[in-house]
Amino acid sequence: NGSKLPLTEQTLSVSAGYPLSPRLTLVGGIGALLGGHLGGASLSPGAVAFAGASYRALAPSGAAPLVALAVTAAVAQASLAGDSFTSTDLKLAVTAAWPLAGTVAPYVSATAFGGPIFYRGSIGGDRYHYQVFAGVAVALPRGFDLFIEGSPVGARALSGGIGFTL
Repeated sequence: NGSKLPLTEQTLSVSAGYPLSPRLTLVGGIGALLGGHLGGASLSPGAVAFAGASYRALAPSGAAPLVALAVTAAVAQASLAGDSFTSTDLKLAVTAAWPLAGTVAPYVSATAFGGPIFYRGSIGGDRYHYQVFAGVAVALPRGFDLFIEGSPVGARALSGGIGFTL
């Protein structure tokens, strides 16, 4: 309806990847929307789900980074002031990572995304349709890894996670 309301969401999810080839991996995940706000109203806990694919376009070599492309579709659903709230996104990303000493990899990522938000019979969208992330991933013993990343540009975000590779 022309209103501009700030939206915040806090989520927790688990994801899995399945390599189809050394370069192409399918990814998916489910989780919980723990809470958030739209304007002055609080989001109730809800659900999130996502699916996509990533493609390693370039392997790291010398000073050249690893370059990966990804596409992801996501949905988050909760209730807000007693009404259903659903947020959807289709995201395209390009990421460049520089593995150092085999265990640490700083990276940058640029994303473009968009999708409708449905609430009280209205259809809305994001104010920003892009993000620029900086992050670092650290490989740990026994197949574990950690990452932390942030986007101060476009749609702001702060993320972190723990991974395990079989």
